[in-house]
Amino acid sequence: DIWRKKASYHWNSQLPLNPDGTFSITEFNQQPFNWALDEQAVHWEKTNENTLYDNYSHELEARDINGSFAASLMNANASHVIATAVNASYNETAYSGAESLIKNSENEGNVNRGNGVPASGSVHTGSYSLLVGTGKKGFNFVLEEGEADLSRKYRASVWVHAPGEAETQSELNLIQLYYTINGKEIAAVHPVHQKQKSKSWYLLNLDVIPSGDEDVVIAVRNNSQRGVYFDDFRVHPLDASLTSYVYDKSTRELNFILDGNNFYTKFEYDAAGRLIRTSRE
Repeated sequence: DIWRKKASYHWNSQLPLNPDGTFSITEFNQQPFNWALDEQAVHWEKTNENTLYDNYSHELEARDINGSFAASLMNANASHVIATAVNASYNETAYSGAESLIKNSENEGNVNRGNGVPASGSVHTGSYSLLVGTGKKGFNFVLEEGEADLSRKYRASVWVHAPGEAETQSELNLIQLYYTINGKEIAAVHPVHQKQKSKSWYLLNLDVIPSGDEDVVIAVRNNSQRGVYFDDFRVHPLDASLTSYVYDKSTRELNFILDGNNFYTKFEYDAAGRLIRTSRE
């Protein structure tokens, strides 16, 4: 007994407009919308189809007139949108900044936290990042056969902070963003000392090429000698655009927007909630 919008159509006349700018009412009456076979409604063109909702009626996925998908990811309690993607379906998109994982082990933004623990000791955005201990794995996401289009290429991205003695090249080599297919590791990247770095955080990017018919696991791991922080883990098709959002944990104001390259714009507010400063990474 819950009714949600499924699709939108518009009338596509085959005749020229009348001199006064209207359609022919005769043609319109002769070609009514076919409610039983909506895909066969002659002269009615589908402009949008909602393909996925959550339990709270938030629209998570839609398909446009060209068949291209758009998707939204919600935080763990479904109160805020944490990522939006264009030209990507829901199951092809992932984002987590560990903000919704405190006292919660469920996935955030399609991402599992693995052995990582949310921590506030060092953050790239927001109030928390994921602390991954020695010999442990952290953020991970699965591109599933039958759910994601495995003929497409994907981009995985994550920010890494290796504190103290861990920030040597030999130790950085052991901090990795990688992917596997059928249990076999295909590719991995690690930080390069003082390269692709913003303040104390390194950005890792990895292009993922599925085999076409087997699940792909994308994850991070830490084999260095001390705990490492990971933040803003994202996956999306290479030809898609992903934007993610981070909110203040107390006021719920929007604090960060992460663009298509996983760089942030930061918003700061005064005590009355008025925007006073905007800065870019």
